Amino acid sequence: MPRGERLHRQARRLRRPGAAGTAHGARALSAPTFRQLGALALLSQPAIIVVQLAVAARWEVPFDPTRNTISDLGAVECGTILAAYGPVEVCSPWHAGMNAGFLVVGALLALGAVLAVPSLASGPATRVAAVLLLVAGVSSAAVGLVPLDVDGDLHTLVATPLFATQPPALLLLGCVATGRGHRRDGLVLLVAGVVAALGAVAFGATLVTGEVGGLHERVALWTCHAGLAVVGWRVLRARPTGPGDRARIWETAA
Repeated sequence: MPRGERLHRQARRLRRPGAAGTAHGARALSAPTFRQLGALALLSQPAIIVVQLAVAARWEVPFDPTRNTISDLGAVECGTILAAYGPVEVCSPWHAGMNAGFLVVGALLALGAVLAVPSLASGPATRVAAVLLLVAGVSSAAVGLVPLDVDGDLHTLVATPLFATQPPALLLLGCVATGRGHRRDGLVLLVAGVVAALGAVAFGATLVTGEVGGLHERVALWTCHAGLAVVGWRVLRARPTGPGDRARIWETAA
């Protein structure tokens, strides 16, 4: 075959719409795909509650969720540890599963903060909320790496951001949703943020007063898990307007 004709055929193949469309489609689908992965990561947050209940059911000493903290479930050794309200007996055969759960749910939260939250709306409030949730995810993962009875002071240090970042993030997202006309989303997130904040403040107060705080801790964190799942569901069910849709969810009609 003459060289000129061979070059002409190669040029025609490169100009075929199908080949270009395939490459464009692969690039275009990346944005919603990553967004959906982030949404699933947030939607999975309440799974840690199931892990906590399963680990608590395997305890070999009496477990009181109003008295024992969630961190007690990750204690590596059986024995007595000194809590803010006094000595507490711990024995958690499934501590490895609990600490792995902290690590996994933290990684998923960080993933959701990066991939899903920015798709809700533009603006500094949404970016701040994403950063707060990213910090919370790192905090949760660190909790799994530093069990309470291994280094109590360090455990408390790495766990504190969980209570300091998630409620404000939910409140910020609730304000953004309300301001963009998505009042139902906003109301749910604002209520979750207020309840979580009250729980976090009450739990923090017990560390000072020496009262039991297991219930307050669960109100704070479990409400955060539920609120984040709502965010994940909202992002997941958003319908893209076309291939490669990058539209902000709360910047479209409610």
